Amino acid sequence: MLSDGALLGFLQGVELAAVALYAQTAAVVGSPDATAAIATFAVHHRAHARAFAELAGPDAVTGPSPAAIEALQPASLLVSERDGLAFLHTLESRLAATQHAAMGRLAGAATIALCATTLPVECQHAAVLGTLLSLPLAELVPTVQGDDGHIAPEQFASS
Repeated sequence: MLSDGALLGFLQGVELAAVALYAQTAAVVGSPDATAAIATFAVHHRAHARAFAELAGPDAVTGPSPAAIEALQPASLLVSERDGLAFLHTLESRLAATQHAAMGRLAGAATIALCATTLPVECQHAAVLGTLLSLPLAELVPTVQGDDGHIAPEQFASS
């Protein structure tokens, strides 16, 4: 079982991977609302990464997890804004699932509190992206946040 520090270092690497993937996706997004949203969300992911790094201590990573970037990459080429937003919607859903799964493995009050404050932000990102995609309400706000699609640290360790 991973220590809280190691798990937070993993989450930090995943957040940094999200920042990198947002940067890649920005090339296909052009509408003002979508551009503003993804720029803001990338800033949030950088802030989350810093917060995870602070609590991870010596287990903090120095950059995005290449394994997480590979695992989270889009399955096909992004050629339109809709493709990019759909990819980011899925990404945010997977980040929320990853944090949900991790929260159940953390032991310290400070680490649980951090995860409990970042998890809803990932869910909000997914809802905003879903709104930009005009998804139906049932797809915007899941009834329950689960672990489906999460990234397991044992499978995708920070590198």
